[in-house]
Amino acid sequence: MVLEVPFWIVLPVMLTRWAHFASHPAAGGQIDIEECAHLVNITGSTIQNGTSSTTYGDYWAYGIETHGYDLTINDNIITNNGGEGISVEGGTNIQIYNGDQSKYISRNNRRASGDFFHSPFPGIRIYGLPGRRTPDQIAITNATVVNDHSYGVALAAYSSNSVQINNVTIQNNCLARNTQTLNLAQAGTSGVVTSPNTTTGCGPP
Repeated sequence: MVLEVPFWIVLPVMLTRWAHFASHPAAGGQIDIEECAHLVNITGSTIQNGTSSTTYGDYWAYGIETHGYDLTINDNIITNNGGEGISVEGGTNIQIYNGDQSKYISRNNRRASGDFFHSPFPGIRIYGLPGRRTPDQIAITNATVVNDHSYGVALAAYSSNSVQINNVTIQNNCLARNTQTLNLAQAGTSGVVTSPNTTTGCGPP
């Protein structure tokens, strides 16, 4: 099941086993927030078990894929998806946080490989896509992003001509038991705050 969201909505949903490759042959999110979408709040949802496929092509599912602006993603369980937990692809004014510390992004990266620019997969990845809205004003705070991702959070390239990413706050998060904590390869020259974060002894096992 894939939801393409073009308008304001609050979503407490459960999505399991993304199986969309035959009609939409590409990697993507179980929830896909399109570029024109804004004022979207995804909260209180469970987004899990997004698969990967070689039947219709070499594809994999993220938990949430966003391209829009003025978005809030909070207090969700995002787990066991093929690719990253959350993929931010050219969005602005995005808030990702947990008010409820029992919620988490955990054990995604089930696919563990993709094409050159995608693999392996972090818990949250922010892309600077050429020709798309430049990522800006993104805050990841008080979130739990743990267990078996390549990075807790990555500001990373989508292609060789990806744009830099500015005005990002990654602060007061639990980023434990990932292969590495942060990848700031595409961080711009201003406004990237990355501390403090906790890297041990926090989050669900």
